[in-house]
Amino acid sequence: GGTPPDVPRLFDPAVFRLVTFDQRGCGRSRCADRLLANTTALLIDDVEAVRCRLGIERWAVFGSSYGSLLVALYAARHSARVTFAIAHG
Repeated sequence: GGTPPDVPRLFDPAVFRLVTFDQRGCGRSRCADRLLANTTALLIDDVEAVRCRLGIERWAVFGSSYGSLLVALYAARHSARVTFAIAHG
């Protein structure tokens, strides 16, 4: 898991502010126990926490593989905060 290294090249930096992060327990994300308190609902909460922490009012979201499911669920739960969503793979 983790953010694919080629993701930044998919977005024009003159148009998009790119924020990448790995879901808890994957890639560069640290998690004491990947299986304890690590539900899909909590992962969606993590995405919203990142948005709030960065002070982003609305954003486009992109997810690949399992992240594509998280993007779809996040967009459904927080539709007022999503300008568009891309689910990849």
